[in-house]
Amino acid sequence: MSNVQKWGYACAGVGLVLAVGTFIGFAAADGEGVKTTLLVAATVFTVAAANGLGAGIADNVKTGKWVGMIVGALGFVGWGIAWLSDSSALKTSFGWAAVFAAIAAVASMVPELFGGSSAPAATN
Repeated sequence: MSNVQKWGYACAGVGLVLAVGTFIGFAAADGEGVKTTLLVAATVFTVAAANGLGAGIADNVKTGKWVGMIVGALGFVGWGIAWLSDSSALKTSFGWAAVFAAIAAVASMVPELFGGSSAPAATN
C-alpha cells in the first residue's frame, strides 16, 4: 500500500468517525446554536472523509480532491434544498451546513488557501 493510500484511508477513517459522532451529537443536542455547530462540523468531516477515501481508493491525491469537491457540492445542494423547504427551528442549521459544505468543497480543491494539506507531496 502506497503512502497516498495509507494517508487517504487514515483521513477517511478519522473523518468518518468524527462525522458520525457529530451527527449523533446533532440528533441528541438541544438548542439551535449547538445543533447548528454540530451539523456544520459533521458536514465538513463528511467532505474530508470522502476526500481521503477518494485518494485512498484511487491512490491519487488529485482524485481525492475531486471527490471532496463533488461531495461538498452535493452537500451544498442537499442542505440548500433542506433550507429552502424547511420552516422549523432547524432552518438556520441547514443554511449554515450548506454554506460550510461549499467551503469544504473549495478547501478540497485548493487546500493551500486554507492552511495547506498533509497529503504526501511526492505523488500526483
